Amino acid sequence: METDIINRLTEKINNYAYAEWGNDDDVHATLWDDLNALRNLPNMEKDKLMKDWKYRAAYECTEKAHEDEGKTFELLTWQNSFCLAILFMYYH
Repeated sequence: METDIINRLTEKINNYAYAEWGNDDDVHATLWDDLNALRNLPNMEKDKLMKDWKYRAAYECTEKAHEDEGKTFELLTWQNSFCLAILFMYYH
């Protein structure tokens, strides 16, 4: 169910507040499946789910920065950059 995606992502991103992030592969392993599921939802469903989401702005900034194969972190893979960027958008 789509609400599960947001609930899992919220919990996972919340957990990074006081935890060691590890390296970019660790962050990818934790976040990618749910971030990718959210990315691939039809826009109407995604907008509805994200309407009041605490991490909406961070997600939208990350998504924009990664359009057309762009990356926030040039030395990382696109997926790893996406995962790490949402954390940086929120926590830094």
